[in-house]
Amino acid sequence: MDTDKISVDGTAPDSDAKQTLNKTSGNADTQKRLLQIGLWFIPAMAAIALCRKAITFADLGWQLQLGRLMAAEGPFLHERFLASHLGEALLPNAWLAQMLYAGVFDWTGLRGLRAVDGLLWISGPLLATIPVRLRVAKPIPVLYALAIGFAVALPSSSIRPQSFASLGFGLALVLIHEVRSWRTGLLLGLPLFVIWQNLHPSVPVAALIIGAIAAVQWGQFLVGKAARPVALTVLAIAAGLAVFATPAGTAIVTFARYNATASIAFGATEWFPLWHPYHRAAFFSVLASAAVVLFVAVQQRKVVPVCELVPALITFALAMTAARFVLFYAIAIVPLLTRLDIGSGPAIRAGLRKILADSAVAALLVVLVCVFRPQTGNDRQVAVALIQRLHQGTVFCDPALGGAIILDGYPNWQVSFDGRYFLYPRSEIALLSRAASDGGVVADIERTYHPAAYALNASRSAALVQELAAHPEIWRRIYDNGESVLFVRIPPLAAR
Repeated sequence: MDTDKISVDGTAPDSDAKQTLNKTSGNADTQKRLLQIGLWFIPAMAAIALCRKAITFADLGWQLQLGRLMAAEGPFLHERFLASHLGEALLPNAWLAQMLYAGVFDWTGLRGLRAVDGLLWISGPLLATIPVRLRVAKPIPVLYALAIGFAVALPSSSIRPQSFASLGFGLALVLIHEVRSWRTGLLLGLPLFVIWQNLHPSVPVAALIIGAIAAVQWGQFLVGKAARPVALTVLAIAAGLAVFATPAGTAIVTFARYNATASIAFGATEWFPLWHPYHRAAFFSVLASAAVVLFVAVQQRKVVPVCELVPALITFALAMTAARFVLFYAIAIVPLLTRLDIGSGPAIRAGLRKILADSAVAALLVVLVCVFRPQTGNDRQVAVALIQRLHQGTVFCDPALGGAIILDGYPNWQVSFDGRYFLYPRSEIALLSRAASDGGVVADIERTYHPAAYALNASRSAALVQELAAHPEIWRRIYDNGESVLFVRIPPLAAR
């Protein structure tokens, strides 16, 4: 017997190494299965949470009707819905998304629209994991990053064109990480940004981020610490030019500026800073996630690239100033959070085919979740009650109720307000604001709109509700759920 090849305990000396190798291999297989299952079901869990939120039509209703009109007449429309602005030229904004949403809604109903929008919304965080998985990543941190991204984004979710921004921004992050040639950047980036800007005018966010990354890398190049970021520079220029590549042209800049000002004046919650009491839950979730991001950035400071750090910093600053940017922040932090030093086991590299297969399964699960009967808010109930009672006319309404009335009542009904805050001068904003505390506003409303009905939020228009209720011989309350109140004239103006 060759005793040199036998250990003291009677086993071959390389058996321990083989056992270790087998354990490592088994652990890797387990981690791969865990990653696969997580990448399937975390998006499905996010979709379940998404579908538990009631669908409201404050923004969606008028966008669907605009989409129908543009599909028939083209993007250059004149106002059809607002009683005090009829015939005014409209600036195309998110026009392509509105047409697509209208087509999906008319073809598949609210369930189909919920499923399509859910897929778009969920695509952003999923796409943000691709650059990491194409290289080498540990499964547990990837799943944690994905779960945190969805949790942070959830409070700001709703069915609207911004969901296309989730898809566009996720793809932009992939380009930032993967594009090495300026030709490839131009070939892929310019069509992406142009289509994205026509779906939702948020490409300036990408232009800002890519430009900032390129600027930092040019600085590093000048001190000899990085190569010239030519591809990113071209990508940033493409994003900047795409901002104006819509039917609105350069007018989109003026539009965006006034939209922000008017939305804040109207009290549009998505424009509130994140520390506003209305956004308390989102504020704390963003702060908690930022603490984790900061921990990872400090712990992994020697290996975290600029293309992961800069998007997280910029989108955090944007989100703090206006809650509407939380979605971009939630997507931007995903690549950085995949560097969490958590979980044992080897890092895994995934091929593009495997990534696409996992994404397809996740998409199928999301669709199955979203096609269950969606919950809707009470705004559409108000619209149905109004339309059943009267045939046509003008309704003075809270902006949150205008969308549903437009969706179900056009062309027989016009409204005083909907969610397009950028259309209103300060005088109309002031008129609506008076409804909360001044019952005498009724006289001014009657002169301006000659309404056949009032659809109001009970708390935001408390004085107006009280004044109308004090005159039952003129105004009959036909709907009241404690939150929304509907009055119709006796007899209706349309019948006079």
